[in-house]
Amino acid sequence: MNRRIPVVLLLIAALSFGLIYTSKAAYAHNFGGDESASYLAKVKEVPVETHAILNDVGNKTLLDWHFDKIGEYWNSNDTREMNERNQLLAKQIPGTIASIIAEANKTNPNVSAIKQMVSNLDGYMAESVPVRIDKPQLNNLTVSALAINDVLGEVMEGYGDATNSSNSNPALIVNVAAYQNAKGLAEAAQSMWNDLKTKTPSNVSSATISNLDTAFANLTQSIDKNASDDQINNIVNGTIKTNFATAYRTVVAPEFPVPLAIAVASLAGVIVVARARTRIKL
Repeated sequence: MNRRIPVVLLLIAALSFGLIYTSKAAYAHNFGGDESASYLAKVKEVPVETHAILNDVGNKTLLDWHFDKIGEYWNSNDTREMNERNQLLAKQIPGTIASIIAEANKTNPNVSAIKQMVSNLDGYMAESVPVRIDKPQLNNLTVSALAINDVLGEVMEGYGDATNSSNSNPALIVNVAAYQNAKGLAEAAQSMWNDLKTKTPSNVSSATISNLDTAFANLTQSIDKNASDDQINNIVNGTIKTNFATAYRTVVAPEFPVPLAIAVASLAGVIVVARARTRIKL
């Protein structure tokens, strides 16, 4: 009787193992570095818009822009993911955002009430960080640098909208709400950098740190002076992100997802077994 296991059955078993692992991973969601960086960026982006809403109460044109923008920063997917970790915060954060918008949108809004809700939301966002970000990711300097990169991406987008991507110097501000967004996020990015550099290891050169200090200062000053869109782009992409790539390895080679890597390894094992059996048969 031929007791050899057909290669096809071994292959099916290997792939099935990979699928089983995938199912378990999906059930217990662990947020990776990119997801964690994106959330750390949101923690800064959301308050920039809610504080802008508070400052612009009574100006419907500006408020409508801020309402749309905050909808980009926090959406139903963020609520769903927060619900995996903390059901109370999953209600408080979107609920407070909705209440701020609703009150600010009234004909006679209660500014004191909005101010209190904005303050409450600041607290909820800060509280959510250790809940939503696992400690290894929270302590990972690359993740922190990637979060700053995300915020800087929003700075460039906001500033491009504010100036209509003008290369004149000084640029004409055509969208005040977008300008407020870029200005607020640039200040937030500088604060994030100030925190990151205190944790930076000694093997990162002092010249790199100095270059970054100068670049972040130039960024906020250039926005204040309505610099051209090209100048903002050069500071962010030409200096900050280039130095981040060197100091914090923010540009990395793509990795295989774990389930795929397991399936590939299993398939390799199948091939080895099949070849061994063929040699024995010969």
